[in-house]
Amino acid sequence: MQNRIAVVYLVWLPYDISLLEDFLKSYKEYKSKVAHDLYVIFNGRVADSNIDEHLKLIQLNCDTRVNYLELAGGQDIDAYFFTANQIKHELILFFNSYSKISAHSWLETYCDNFKKEVGLISATGSYQSYYSAVFQTNNLLPDFQKGIVANFRKYKLFVKAFLYWRFLFKPFPNPHVRTNAFMIRRELFLQLKYKRMKSKFEAYQFESGRNSLTNQVLDKGYKVIVVDKHGAAYESQNWAKSKTFWISKQENLLVSDNQTQLYADAEQSQQVKMRKLVWGI
Repeated sequence: MQNRIAVVYLVWLPYDISLLEDFLKSYKEYKSKVAHDLYVIFNGRVADSNIDEHLKLIQLNCDTRVNYLELAGGQDIDAYFFTANQIKHELILFFNSYSKISAHSWLETYCDNFKKEVGLISATGSYQSYYSAVFQTNNLLPDFQKGIVANFRKYKLFVKAFLYWRFLFKPFPNPHVRTNAFMIRRELFLQLKYKRMKSKFEAYQFESGRNSLTNQVLDKGYKVIVVDKHGAAYESQNWAKSKTFWISKQENLLVSDNQTQLYADAEQSQQVKMRKLVWGI
């Protein structure tokens, strides 16, 4: 019998198998009592890859049945929509290749907070703007020590941001959930405006652009929230207080990934810059 919830983990095959190993270790350590079906989707040069090693690793580390899907290539979002079209579950929780669960009762946290008025839940959110970041991280004054070429590239970036990116991305603050470790109703997900992506830049637009995943769900009248490892839920005005992404020690993080690890590994001075970029504080 099919469960109500699908948990989907994405394997980007060109990456090292250690990422899959890390996810499975966390999935095994932090067990959930909520009934769900686990799906692993292999993405990227599937025909040219030997996935036997991946399958063996999964079989050794999973006590329950695992379902498999394959996609020849595409961005993570492409893989998520592909999966949503293949399955029939009511709720889907998407994990990317870098995901690692970091707390018990993780699935309970998502489900307990998925009220009728909630349309989207993620483990992390951000106020960062792809457009505003150009001006937040660069000085408008020329740097004479770097020479003409470096300054030309700098001002070319400013011009591109002002004439192009500002129409694609809202200025800071630009609340959006990050497209990793997010749960959404399958029916709602498939109603969103989406086209197969040709580049990572288009994936950025789906995550944080003017017509982002978050904004589309909000436009349909639903709430978008971030949850922490203690089960608390936060609406966008309080996301920084969740201490889950690029702030404090990220001590309440429910699901980690490469970006949260980037902050954790950074020097304190760099963390200050990263926090300012995301939260403006």
